[in-house]
Amino acid sequence: SSNPPALAARTFADLLIARGIRVTGGAGAGTAPDQAPAIAELRSAPLRDITAQFLTWSDNQTAELVNKELGFARNGEGTTASGSDAVEAVLTDAGFDLGGSDAVDGSGLAGNNRVTCGLLHEVLADAAVRQRLNAMGATPLGGSPRQLADHLAAETDKWTQLVREAKVPAQ
Repeated sequence: SSNPPALAARTFADLLIARGIRVTGGAGAGTAPDQAPAIAELRSAPLRDITAQFLTWSDNQTAELVNKELGFARNGEGTTASGSDAVEAVLTDAGFDLGGSDAVDGSGLAGNNRVTCGLLHEVLADAAVRQRLNAMGATPLGGSPRQLADHLAAETDKWTQLVREAKVPAQ
């Protein structure tokens, strides 16, 4: 739809009518008067939980939506370009040298993304970044292949022991 709020309003009105509820005045998008009562409310999960989810499952759609939310929060515009600009500004403000990097989307899938492995490594190795990611339940691994292998071996050992202690049967 070219106008999602209007489509939602029309769909809601249609559902009310289908259930025998009289709807007057039509349906459309706009700003409700100050005295209008709220008829529904849906609160999002905290951003830290959403971020942990998309990092854990490599959820590109959620990464794109978070990117747009960052753009809205920083620049007042919830677009991919605004979000990418916000990410670059936050990294620059934090003292990271972008060195010709150019983030153009939230998932990193766009063919014209130009983010270096060195920048990714530097960000993931940063103590403050690691602390914030750990607080969200994400384990950043900015390091060598040997460090990754060591981490995976330790995790495998930990979970193998837990499975044994819990007497979980192999399937």
